[in-house]
Order: sequence, then structure tokens, then C-alpha cells
Amino acid sequence: MKNTVKGVKRVSASEPRTDEFTKADNIRLSRAGKICLENFKKTVGTDGTVTILTKRIYKRPTKRNIKLVREAGYAVDVI
Repeated sequence: MKNTVKGVKRVSASEPRTDEFTKADNIRLSRAGKICLENFKKTVGTDGTVTILTKRIYKRPTKRNIKLVREAGYAVDVI
């Protein structure tokens, strides 16, 4: 049995929880068709400027990774 899927049509949040998948602030689909886990860090400078740093981790859309995305509270459409 192959461990990959043909592709993922959409990844969207239903009720995301806070492992690598459940700690992500956002999970989305990249332009290359990979699952993108995003973490955001907001800092406020002394002069009032706001900086948001984004850390992205890209995962292949394997059956295991899609299962982990679903367990993290996201809806995934597989094509």
C-alpha cells in the first residue's frame, strides 16, 4: 500500500487545538501542494512597532500527515 495521496485540495481550520501538528498556529496548503505548519510570534518594540515572525515547516501530504492534520482539528479535502 502506498503511503502517499494524490494531492490535497484544501486545508482549513474547524477547531484547531494548541506534537508538531497540534502546536501549529495555522495549517495551510502551500502552492507546491505541501502541508504548511505555521507558528507566529508577536513582539512589540519600545517605540510601539509590532513585529510578527512566522516560522513555517513544510510536510509532504502523506496519509499519516493528513491523519495528524485531521487530529489537530482541521478539515482536509483529499483529491
